[in-house]
Amino acid sequence: MHLLWYQYFQLFSLLCAIFCRRGLNYYGLAIMIPLLVLDNLTEIVAGNFRLFHWQSNYTIYNLYLLLSTPFFLYLFSILLNLRPRHRAGYLIFAILLEILILLNFFFYQGPVEFNTYSNLVLQATNIVLSSLTLASLTVGRDDESAILQDPRFTIGAMILLFSMVTLIILGTQKYIREHNIELRHKILYLEVMPIANAVLYMGYSLAFVLCRMQTANKTTI
Repeated sequence: MHLLWYQYFQLFSLLCAIFCRRGLNYYGLAIMIPLLVLDNLTEIVAGNFRLFHWQSNYTIYNLYLLLSTPFFLYLFSILLNLRPRHRAGYLIFAILLEILILLNFFFYQGPVEFNTYSNLVLQATNIVLSSLTLASLTVGRDDESAILQDPRFTIGAMILLFSMVTLIILGTQKYIREHNIELRHKILYLEVMPIANAVLYMGYSLAFVLCRMQTANKTTI
């Protein structure tokens, strides 16, 4: 069993979240801990799929899309601070989205082929919801430094950046593979996605530290 270089950023982010869990609880972001556990388990199993004599790791990533969606949708419901009148509509949207992913997993593209349609829909959803998150956090604020110190802004920005990269790279994965598009003698998505992952989890870690710092400041005041 081995770990790829970017997985150390994932593990560090999980440890950082556990260490800063008091701050995460204060901001209502404790959901990040089970989400990061799922992230790490997925990457460890997917990165060592040959040990299980599997032909590919697509099924693992398809399951991740299926299982992680409720976590992300719950996270965004916290980040958006939804009003009571909006929660019912958001819940209906979340259920319909999960049903679409289930249908694609079991009946359309199936569990063996990488579920590009699910990925496209999910990343597009993340882009929209993270953009709304950033907008809701910045509207009415005049102090830019305070916005940058808000861990919710950092998490929203990281998800937005990562989702945009993932939408483009993994959305065109089949085309990239068939046309052998390379960067530094590697298939393009194998070169770009690890970097995107490292940036994402470094951003998460920064947000968790901000949670701890902001909580400590509020406690001492």
